[in-house]
Amino acid sequence: MHVARIASRSPVRGLRRRRLPFADVLAQAVAAVVPAGVMSTIPALVLRATGVNLLLAFSLALGVVLLVAACVRPMTQRMSSVSGLYAYIAKGLGPVPAVLGGWSAVFGYALIGMTGVFAVGVYTGRALRTVGWAAPDHVVAALTMLGAAAVMAALMIRGVRVAARVVLVVESVAIGFLLALMWWYLATEGVPAVSPAPASAADPRQLAVAVILSIGAFVGFESASTLGGEARRPLATVPRAIRWTPIATGALYLVAVAFQEYVLRPRRGPEDQGALVELLATSPSVAFAIDVCIATSFFACALASLTALARVLFCMGREGVLPSRLGATHAKRRTPHVAILLAMPPVAAVPAALALAGVPDGQALTDLILLSGFGYLGAYLLACAAMPLLLHRIGEARRRSWALAAVAVTTLAVVVVGATALQLAWAPHLPALYGAVMLGAVAHVLWLRRRRPWALARVGVYDETVPGDLLDPRPAGA
Repeated sequence: MHVARIASRSPVRGLRRRRLPFADVLAQAVAAVVPAGVMSTIPALVLRATGVNLLLAFSLALGVVLLVAACVRPMTQRMSSVSGLYAYIAKGLGPVPAVLGGWSAVFGYALIGMTGVFAVGVYTGRALRTVGWAAPDHVVAALTMLGAAAVMAALMIRGVRVAARVVLVVESVAIGFLLALMWWYLATEGVPAVSPAPASAADPRQLAVAVILSIGAFVGFESASTLGGEARRPLATVPRAIRWTPIATGALYLVAVAFQEYVLRPRRGPEDQGALVELLATSPSVAFAIDVCIATSFFACALASLTALARVLFCMGREGVLPSRLGATHAKRRTPHVAILLAMPPVAAVPAALALAGVPDGQALTDLILLSGFGYLGAYLLACAAMPLLLHRIGEARRRSWALAAVAVTTLAVVVVGATALQLAWAPHLPALYGAVMLGAVAHVLWLRRRRPWALARVGVYDETVPGDLLDPRPAGA
């Protein structure tokens, strides 16, 4: 029998604890996945990069993500993490793998944040051009990216609940609009009688790239676990968000890719690999509305990803793994404002620099998504390996847990190795950049072991139960 530990003060005190209902936690996970933006853009990126069958690629990606979710959920049912996978890896595998996994997750969250900021600028610029705006594209995009990043920072400092409500409304409207547009197209045009051209997915290397890009459509679902300290009934609400986000978004993606593969491509021609926005834009007004929906959806995505990123940095600051100043919280708003302000400049500057440098939109988005995929997959692999060990330490490991972890780790390892091998031949700068970041993480661990062993011993702080939680189900924040 295990007795819950009661701490005198929560290690993550300063945050507004136990306030977020399930809807806000779910909004964080859904927005980080950016379903409306994914439905509109990533299928076209997959086609342009590989030409494989979309339904096959997304189905395989969904299977991988469901394996990861099945491994993450048991840990969210037992710990109220504020740093997400970082804390779970620490409790399962120890501090050294946790720091490496933490930096991998930071890399993934930051790159998805950059993807969102870049897409906001691109699609806002497209919408302005539709209504006759004649300013230079790259300048408008870069200024929009910087402005959007500033608004995101203000919303995150204002409070996670405000940000969650914003992203929930934005995503709901965007998804509803896209689904209505697809229904309208089917109602007016019907399903073509011809079958789609045979998919060129016979090459397993191309399929590997397609799966990696498709997995990029799901990453971020686990970011709900970074709200464990701020969620109401976190051991119930966070696992529910982890379970249903991949299922719900996967269903939306399969509808969108089936529509593009079996309705649009046969009618437009197998060589037409345009994005959903280009294929459905039957008039300037429709094109404008779709561009606005995609821009706002990616805004919500970046906001959610950066919310998670700030909380990982906050916990690293609290532990002493990073400067302690990062562990500070706003006196009034009770948000990790220092971590937010530290994260925003590079997240805003990189997309703006890409726009000003004239990097093609499709190439920039593909590279950013693939790079983020390396970060997420590295963290997912370590988290899946940590799950049975964490359960073993509290006496709850079962054979099913070990078997599930073995399947998940093996699957992720195959995906990572295959993607890395292909990327080294296709775009070697991408795995090289991720490798450089992880080498930096190893150097950071070695420095901690030499100069701050006490910080390594503290890795994995989480929101522990305090006496006020037993007396008041909605504490003011200990």
